[in-house]
Amino acid sequence: MITKYRNQTARVHPFVNLMTDAFGQDISQFFGNDELQQTTPKVNITETPARFTISLTVPGFSKDQISVTSEQDVVTVKAEKAETKTDEGERFLRREFHSNAFSRSFRLPDTVNAEGITAEQVDGVLRIHVPKAEPTKPVSRTIAIG
Repeated sequence: MITKYRNQTARVHPFVNLMTDAFGQDISQFFGNDELQQTTPKVNITETPARFTISLTVPGFSKDQISVTSEQDVVTVKAEKAETKTDEGERFLRREFHSNAFSRSFRLPDTVNAEGITAEQVDGVLRIHVPKAEPTKPVSRTIAIG
């Protein structure tokens, strides 16, 4: 079974939660910051007899902004996109676009073929296909008696 490698929990100060509950919006909006909270992409992991598939939602990221690496028994997905620049004389009245980055890692079981991992991105979903290794057959041989 494929498992999360590191559990990434959001650390939010209790004061922020109190203000959000009281006023119905993030405290940073009172200071003119309209950026939305960054989130890690949601993940689905499926299994068939031939492979595992890790699917991540990555809307707004191009293939060039995403990297998938495999090292030992861990697959890591990283993505980063830069904030858009404003033209001279232009100012934001509301700003919700922001730079965004994430990293997610998954520990692979021993029963996979790490050399055969492939990835594709279609309609904002990154799919990483992890083929299962062929089961090893026990070697049987006749031993001559000398």
